[in-house]
Amino acid sequence: MAHIDLRAPALALVLALGACGQEDGELDEATIDAGAMRTPPNTQASPRTPTTIANGTTVYATEMARELQAFLESGEAAPREFELTAISFVQGVQVREDPDGTIANLVTILNAHPQARVQIVVPHTNPQSDRVSEASEDRAARVAQVFVENGLDPARITSAGRNAPAEVVPHAVLVVTQK
Repeated sequence: MAHIDLRAPALALVLALGACGQEDGELDEATIDAGAMRTPPNTQASPRTPTTIANGTTVYATEMARELQAFLESGEAAPREFELTAISFVQGVQVREDPDGTIANLVTILNAHPQARVQIVVPHTNPQSDRVSEASEDRAARVAQVFVENGLDPARITSAGRNAPAEVVPHAVLVVTQK
């Protein structure tokens, strides 16, 4: 069954209708809020396919979520890292909106495997310092909190900052530490 992504045309329609009666360049709060939900620059939404997880629940999972599910059901030993490209930051520790429900799907998968423990790691790139920045640790803690807000038991998740080479794009990483 083919899925058609209607978010972009719907957003364009909302923005066009919202601009009726405004002067050029004038924005209202709805326009600003809608802008926060756009896909971050230089990223594409991952295709989602229905995936039945261990507890019988079906989620529309990204490739990374399917890989997480397969790993949790495999005999492969932990730890294993999964790059969370769907998570980005608006500014500071503010996590960009997740209109696709990526985090909720990951939490559903993790909750189907109650023995799994995870850590959120957010790399920091600073060529002037070898020290892990406080911002990196704060961002990792915020992403972990978003997982908790979506239903993951806080006893099952930790967070940490990490140094990264300057050429690395610092996406958050989900590390399965126990399964």
